[in-house]
Amino acid sequence: MCTRRYVLVVLTATLCLACAGSLRASESRPLADAMERGQSSMAKSDFNASVSAYTEAIRLDPQSIAAHVGRGNAYRWKGERDKAIADFTEAIRLDPKNPELFVARSGAYLDKGDYTAAIADYTAAILHDPKNAQLRVDRGRVWEYKGEYDKAVADFTEAIRLDPKCSRAYAARGEAYTVMGDNDKAIFDYSEAIQLDPKNPLHYGARGGRWEVKGEHDKAIADFTKGIRYYDSTKVSRFLDAEKRVGVRVAVVAVEQSTSEAGSVQITANENSDVGFGSWKAFAFAGRGGAWLSKKEYDKAIKDCTEAIRLDPSRADAYYNRGQAYLKTGDFDKAIADLTEAIRLYPKSGASYYYRGLAYQKKGDTKKAKEDFAQAKKLGYEPGQNH
Repeated sequence: MCTRRYVLVVLTATLCLACAGSLRASESRPLADAMERGQSSMAKSDFNASVSAYTEAIRLDPQSIAAHVGRGNAYRWKGERDKAIADFTEAIRLDPKNPELFVARSGAYLDKGDYTAAIADYTAAILHDPKNAQLRVDRGRVWEYKGEYDKAVADFTEAIRLDPKCSRAYAARGEAYTVMGDNDKAIFDYSEAIQLDPKNPLHYGARGGRWEVKGEHDKAIADFTKGIRYYDSTKVSRFLDAEKRVGVRVAVVAVEQSTSEAGSVQITANENSDVGFGSWKAFAFAGRGGAWLSKKEYDKAIKDCTEAIRLDPSRADAYYNRGQAYLKTGDFDKAIADLTEAIRLYPKSGASYYYRGLAYQKKGDTKKAKEDFAQAKKLGYEPGQNH
C-alpha cells in the first residue's frame, strides 16, 4: 500500500527539526524557543498562541521556511485562509523547487474552493517531483471536485502506472468511475484496492455500494459486513488520514437507484464534507440495511438502519431505507416519520415523497398521498424506472 509523503504537519515538524539543528549550531536560543512554542501550541490546538509564536520566530528570522509554514498551518486551522496562503507563498519564494510547499498552499486554496489555483499548485509540485504517485492521486481528486472526471481518471491511471501497488489510486479511480456510472470498472478498481490493502474497511464499503446498485445483494451484504468488521478491529484513522490530507476530502457520492421491483429503492444523501469515523461506519450499516431491504429481510434492514442513525443522525439513506422497511411491514406511522426525516435531510429525493405518499394512501389520507405523488413526479421520480 502506498503512503503519503506530503502531509503539512509532518512537513512543519521536519522543517523545524532542520531549523533546530542549525539553531543549535548558531546558539540562537530565542528562535528555537519560539519554534518549539509554535509546535507545542499547534499540538494543543491553541492556534492563536501558535500564530503568535511563529510570528515571533519570523521576526527573529524572516528567512525561516519552517516558521512561515508553521504559521500558515495555524492560520489554516483558524480559518484565515488568505493569511495562510500568504505564508505558504513566502515559503515558496524562499524555496521555489520544494514540491511540499506547493502542496501546502494547495490545501488553503481548496479551503477557499479555488480548485483552479489548487490544481495549479499540484501541477507545480508534480513538475518538481514527477515520479510521485501521491501527487497524481491528489490532483485527480481536485479534478473530481471540479467535475472533470476524465482528467481525474487520467491522473489516477498515471498514479497506478507510477506505483502499481498504490491502493489509494485504485480506490480513487473507482470513486470516479462510480460518479461516471461505470459500475463494472468501479468494482474492478475497488477489488484491486482490496487486494493491495485487504483490511481497509473503506474499500469494502465502496465496493458494497456498487454491488447493491447492480442488484448483487448478497455480495453487497458480504462487503458491508467485512467493512464493519475491519472497522471494529482496525485503527481506522490510518485509512481516513490517508484521505484527509491537506484539504483533500472524502466525497460520498449522491446516488438514487431503483430496481425493477416497486418499492425497492435506495438513496444516499449527498455528503461533500469530511467523513468522520462514525459517519463511515454509519454509511456501511445504512448500505447493508438497504441490501437487506432489497432481499425483503425487513427486520434486519430496520436493525441496521437504526444503528446507522444512532451513529450518524444526518444520514438520509438510513431513514429512507428504514421507512421503506416499516412501510413493507405495515407500520405506516413509523414509515411516514422516517420518510419525512429523509425528505428534510435530502429534499431532492422524489423516491422519499413517493413512498411516503404510499404510506399516507395505506392510512386512507388521500389528500396527502396525492400531494406527495405530485411532488415525486415533479422531482422526476416514477416507480419502476431506474434513476
